[in-house]
Amino acid sequence: MMFSLEDMDETVVDTNAKTAVDPEIIEDANELESDSEAFDESVDNLVTLEALAIAAEESLEDGGLDPAAANIMEISTEHLCARLGMSNTKLMVANEQFGSSNTRLAATKISLEEGMWNTIKEGWNKMIAWIKEQCKKIADFFRKLVNGFSYQEMQIKKFDEKVALIKDGAKFTKSFKDETLCEKFRHASGGSSATGKDCIQTLSNTVQVVNKVSSTVKSFKVDKGSATIFKVDTDKSVLLNGHKYVVSESGMMQLLSPPAGGGSSYQCDTMDKTQMGSVLTSCKALLKEVQEMVTKDVDIKRFENEIIKEITKAQKAAESAEAKQMQAENKKIISANAKAIFSVSNVIPKLAITTVSSALGYVSKSLSQYEKE
Repeated sequence: MMFSLEDMDETVVDTNAKTAVDPEIIEDANELESDSEAFDESVDNLVTLEALAIAAEESLEDGGLDPAAANIMEISTEHLCARLGMSNTKLMVANEQFGSSNTRLAATKISLEEGMWNTIKEGWNKMIAWIKEQCKKIADFFRKLVNGFSYQEMQIKKFDEKVALIKDGAKFTKSFKDETLCEKFRHASGGSSATGKDCIQTLSNTVQVVNKVSSTVKSFKVDKGSATIFKVDTDKSVLLNGHKYVVSESGMMQLLSPPAGGGSSYQCDTMDKTQMGSVLTSCKALLKEVQEMVTKDVDIKRFENEIIKEITKAQKAAESAEAKQMQAENKKIISANAKAIFSVSNVIPKLAITTVSSALGYVSKSLSQYEKE
């Protein structure tokens, strides 16, 4: 089970202020994730097309493709080109050219040189263009996030002022019912209701996640020998919103174990003055960590240059089919690295921002329990 962006979409009930995540940020993050998935599928199709070209090239030693093999190759390449959105989907010469041993060698060579390899080169150029476009989108997404911080920081300041006005020993409603907040926080300590302690723990865990991912992303370098950039040991996993997660190869948060607790009452304990102060302090710390990540640690231009450089290297012609096969595998690994970077770049900041939004919603609802008295 993978961490889902949709799981974070929520509207926090708030009687005092708007604390929910800006819908535009959610929409942008979901679009980035959708783009990343489409890119991954395109790379798989392109690598498969490369494998077919390598197989056709290997047939040259035996005089080229026979009619049956050429027919299968034609159907397969047309299907892949259509999935890749290529304007030219017909890469093979007419099937009758493969009917004679005198012409099939030449027909195979023409299909390879003028059809398949040119199309594969075009496909990888499209991937490079996609990487440039994605880097620009992420840079724009980061700018929106940073601009959004000022609003949440302003909300934290207002809540700080309200909390400071609560007198010691002030009376308040012990608990309140809120399904959204209960689902968000109740499992941080394995209970069936949400508490101030759960909220504080969730914020602390999220800071750990951002720190861990930031340090990994900061030292990012394409590793053609491994696609496990973001893999960490299970004993270094973190509990996040009631679930134990670890950063996986794809850059998403991997679920390790199901949450404990349960219940359907959706009760939330009203936070006391000290707990609300701790939550607001933790919110400030989390916003600071995310801001550090998106303005310093995630060097989008460096990622772009590094990934494109490696793909361009792997595009260079090789003499043997074996070398070409190695290049195809390298490209797939490089692309997996790119996908991991892009996934982390939008999922982690949005995760943190949404957690802050929910925590502020919890503070707001707790404050309203005092105001009723």
